[in-house]
Amino acid sequence: MKLPRLNRETQVMLSVAVIAFLTLYLFSPVQNFLFLNFDDNLYIGDNPFVRSGLTLENVQWAFTHFHGGHWHPLSWISHMADCQFFGLNPEFPHRENAIIHAFNACLFFFLLLTLLEKIWLALFGALLFAFHPMRMEAVAWVAERKELCAALFGMLTLLAYIKWIRIQSFHRKWLVMGLLTLGLLFKPTLVTLPVLFILLDLCFLQRDVPLKKILFQKLPFFLISVVSCVITVWAQKAGGGYRSFSEISLSDRLAAIPLGYLAYLGKLFWPTGYGIFYPFQRYAPGIGAGAWLSLSLITYLCMRKFRQKPWLFFGWFWFLISLAPVIGFVSVGGQSVADRWTYLSHLGLILGLLSGYQTLSDSQRKYLIGAALPALLICFYITSQELPFWRDSETIFTRTLEASPQNFMAHTNLGDALSVQGQMNEAAFHFEEAVRLHPGYSVALNNLGSIRAKQKRFQEAKALFLQALKIRPDFPEAKHNLDFLESYLTSNLNIKAE
Repeated sequence: MKLPRLNRETQVMLSVAVIAFLTLYLFSPVQNFLFLNFDDNLYIGDNPFVRSGLTLENVQWAFTHFHGGHWHPLSWISHMADCQFFGLNPEFPHRENAIIHAFNACLFFFLLLTLLEKIWLALFGALLFAFHPMRMEAVAWVAERKELCAALFGMLTLLAYIKWIRIQSFHRKWLVMGLLTLGLLFKPTLVTLPVLFILLDLCFLQRDVPLKKILFQKLPFFLISVVSCVITVWAQKAGGGYRSFSEISLSDRLAAIPLGYLAYLGKLFWPTGYGIFYPFQRYAPGIGAGAWLSLSLITYLCMRKFRQKPWLFFGWFWFLISLAPVIGFVSVGGQSVADRWTYLSHLGLILGLLSGYQTLSDSQRKYLIGAALPALLICFYITSQELPFWRDSETIFTRTLEASPQNFMAHTNLGDALSVQGQMNEAAFHFEEAVRLHPGYSVALNNLGSIRAKQKRFQEAKALFLQALKIRPDFPEAKHNLDFLESYLTSNLNIKAE
């Protein structure tokens, strides 16, 4: 008996169901994870505007204030909604992150289907994106809701843009502008989208249209992105997150940029070394020059093959452009790379590589088809094994130190987690390591001072608080700790005098 052949619409619906189910199944453990002591506290637990839920005053604050060096009002509002309906229960925000990621994977399937037209190819690309271990950080970390939501609106913007180019109308153009704006209100990572529109035009949508006309079409989108860039830089400077050239020199930044690109590229094909924070590293000039040479060679080859293999040009330049805001020339936050920043950049790489399927020979196609299932299984397995390390602060920062032993931030936050558990000696060790690795990190100095005060080593504690305040005079926690310690010591002296 011959089974009836499924029509295209049914195949699409089944594909979407498979993507949604498997993605949610893979990331279902996150519902048992806790808030982390890194940004989750800054964004939610210690933020009174978010904690008190959705009110007119809080929504107004989200749009009119910078907090933690950021301006992403819709991200704040999404966290406010969580607190309004679920309180400070971490289960529901984690569930929402998993659902948003599954939805993004389905949107990516439709984006691939729109451009490539082959259902099985789109299904493979969407599952590879969904299962890839580099997605863990964005899903398992509640504070990175902004990355997920920005990507969601980014893909909706791309789908709307493709429709507008194919069937141009005034209201479709406004829809693209509106979706882009909403995405930027979640996170400014989408500022490169107008350039990616041009890339789509050159390689897929408007290959025969003059470049001048293509650029003119994009002016409204560029204007929206420029406004977002200005506000972002303003917010980072106000929050102290921006690193000046006196802190990180131009030569150090230029050496780190190509190494960052190569690291992100390598992690698509060989994901390894998972952590939540990778501190900025300084490299010998020769290492940076060698990395620039490798990057330039890949770029040259992709440009040379533009006419014959536009998919190669598309994937590579999407990768370069989408990472440009976070690659390190404008240094923010003291980190060199972050796994979550691959969320948008890997989309284009996967799309570009899969677009080359039509140019392959029959034997090459068979090899690709044969490799597809093992690749998905490997990604699924690695993610399922690594995801539990994100369950709480102690496990993720312990794991980060395994991947990056000279990591001052991981030592600091692991020390925080241990001190909350009452493990003072272990916490002190990690704070000492953080201070050794980064003597100018005021948070580690203040935290070590707090431990020393609890250990009744008051003079050491006082010296550490003073050192933290010398580095950062407006540090409220250190000022409070110093005042409290001096008050305590004074009162003890008075009691002894009596």
